[in-house]
Amino acid sequence: TTTTTTTTTLPTLPPSLLNYRNLPCTPLAIIYLLEHLERSLQQQQQQQQQQFHLAGSHVVMIGRSSLVGQPLSTMLTGKHATVTLCHSKTKHLHRLCQSADVIISATGVPNLITDAHVKPGYFFIFFYFFSHN
Repeated sequence: TTTTTTTTTLPTLPPSLLNYRNLPCTPLAIIYLLEHLERSLQQQQQQQQQQFHLAGSHVVMIGRSSLVGQPLSTMLTGKHATVTLCHSKTKHLHRLCQSADVIISATGVPNLITDAHVKPGYFFIFFYFFSHN
């Protein structure tokens, strides 16, 4: 028998065609976390005017790795968020963060984002990978 394999890099896939079963687990976990947060806050804040909606929110993604930053940016765009993908050469990171509803740092650099970088009512997700040899 002959097996044919087709390879497609994730950032070229349109968001509507993403199959979550084939995505890296960390970006998928963050999407689930944000969706849960959205549902939870909607239930708690029905009386308040200000609510969190992933669709239409401004997400600053710090880190552009092929395992986390790029696929997560694509997934968030598929959820109708506006994503600003930042990296070590991004100028005026603090200004971008101040306009964000959600900040996700996938750099592993502690204290990269401080209180001076953010606006009231934002959501911040920080994670990193490490190896134990």
